[in-house]
Amino acid sequence: MASRHEDPGGGSMIFAKGAPERLLGMCMSVQTRQGKRPIDAREWAQRGEELADTGHRVLAIASKHIERAGSLEEQDLAGLTLLGLVGIIDPPRQEAVRAVEACRRAGIRVKMITGDHVLTARSIGESLGIGDGLHAASGRELDRASGPELSRMVEENDVFARASPEHK
Repeated sequence: MASRHEDPGGGSMIFAKGAPERLLGMCMSVQTRQGKRPIDAREWAQRGEELADTGHRVLAIASKHIERAGSLEEQDLAGLTLLGLVGIIDPPRQEAVRAVEACRRAGIRVKMITGDHVLTARSIGESLGIGDGLHAASGRELDRASGPELSRMVEENDVFARASPEHK
């Protein structure tokens, strides 16, 4: 998601937020206390994965000044400056944990399908008692799977991440 805001000094400021794996590729620099520095996207991706692996939902936040006013264009999103990563934790409610356990006792195998990062989904699934905390299938993997392969994936996995509405 990106928004454009008129800058009182002229031009516009663009602010963008999104999945680190998408937004980091649009960033050319990172804002530090000492000013803008060239970005090491792999380092920042690793930081995001470390947060995701602890169950955080991770967003990258970036900005850019452009000289013109007017509507936001797709090309305006190239060359952003990373402002940082935000890790949001939303622990499962106890009633959700109890509901999953009740389903399991009744012989129901619970599956979790989410748009979250694979690492986040595995961690949250494990805290809910869904999956083993080690395995999850991604939406991209589902897209590539054929009929029999898809059936196998559904049987072998309880957690599905980066799923689109079509996957759900």
